[in-house]
Amino acid sequence: MPALIQHAWDVQARIAFFTYYVFGVAQSNDSLVSLYKRAIPGSHLTESVDAASLAFLAYHHRNQALQQFAQAKYLAALRLLNNALQDAELAVADATLQSVLLLDLYEKMSNRSACRPESWMAHVNGALALAELRGEQNFRCHTSRRLSLRLTVTVNISCHAISMHVPETLVRLYKGLESFSDSSDIKWRLKGLMMSFINFKADIRQGGFASEESNLVLGRAWDFEQQFAAMEKTLSVFWKTKTVVAETNSPLAFRQQYEIYPDHLVTQGANVLRTMRLLLHGLIHDHTVSPEHESADQTQPLAPSRQIIENTASAICASTPQFVLVGAKAGNTIPFSPLQTLQCYSMLPHLYIAGKMSKDKYTRDWVINMVEYLAETAGMEAAKMTAEILKGATNVSYWNLYAMLGSYAFAP
Repeated sequence: MPALIQHAWDVQARIAFFTYYVFGVAQSNDSLVSLYKRAIPGSHLTESVDAASLAFLAYHHRNQALQQFAQAKYLAALRLLNNALQDAELAVADATLQSVLLLDLYEKMSNRSACRPESWMAHVNGALALAELRGEQNFRCHTSRRLSLRLTVTVNISCHAISMHVPETLVRLYKGLESFSDSSDIKWRLKGLMMSFINFKADIRQGGFASEESNLVLGRAWDFEQQFAAMEKTLSVFWKTKTVVAETNSPLAFRQQYEIYPDHLVTQGANVLRTMRLLLHGLIHDHTVSPEHESADQTQPLAPSRQIIENTASAICASTPQFVLVGAKAGNTIPFSPLQTLQCYSMLPHLYIAGKMSKDKYTRDWVINMVEYLAETAGMEAAKMTAEILKGATNVSYWNLYAMLGSYAFAP
């Protein structure tokens, strides 16, 4: 009987993972589909899929037994993966790199504590080592290139979270992928800009600028702001948003209107860019010599930055109701559908940074009310935690909150 229950868990977890995660909110994991179809049952790849799938289901059902089952699958996958790494041919196979990325997802889903270098980088470093070993095999076919692209995203986020320089292996991987990309593609150029920004932040954190060089830091920071602003302006043409004015006085509409984007992925991409801008302006505020001068007076040092923060926070807020309001998008229901719940969950980090950095009372109150609504309507414990942090006196950094939410495992 226990075996039958476990088998049902396996099946349910895989269906949920592929339906709502791989084909839903995280389509950059599409390389998994072709590899999984060819995988041998009981291999390190299938066990890794089961580990990530069960962790995914365990979290959303808050089921400890499922989590224990997921951990058993994780340990089994690790043993099989270590065996594969002893074989020169298997070590450089696409399935092996995919398994490492899945085990990284498992870790992020299961261990949602404040981000620490050792926990964030364990599997990421392993994946980088494999990419170095694979060499030109990173680019040999569509699946290989999609895996490499996914790795660049994972490593960039990890490096940003812990203020670490982008490894040279990743730079080489990015340059290798460049020949398969359109050099005029603004989204591809944005990845390169983000890598430069991550290195800039790491330089500051690791003492690359002397204390008397605040003006140099600010100068470079404003250069990045100009580049981010230009890219957002260019990309906004492709986002093709539609502004909707709420027909009734709805507390869920931001200033009684909201934006509808073509899909969740476009929304997520737009808000990732906005979140980076908000983090940049947090850095600008930290390095401005006289923060006490901040005011609404446009002649004061931080006034331009403050205006950008408020505009950016407002744009994040306006992109949220489309996933909440019944009728805004096909599939929106009360209670929330599983996909709708995931879409709203992935908005939590963006809403947090918007609410944390805005000084506008309406915006802050609206963010807290929206997050509390998600906690109540969708039963999101993570939303409840986010709202409590926003209302409390504890200063939780964006990246620590991001880690507590499961990082890119739930906000890909």
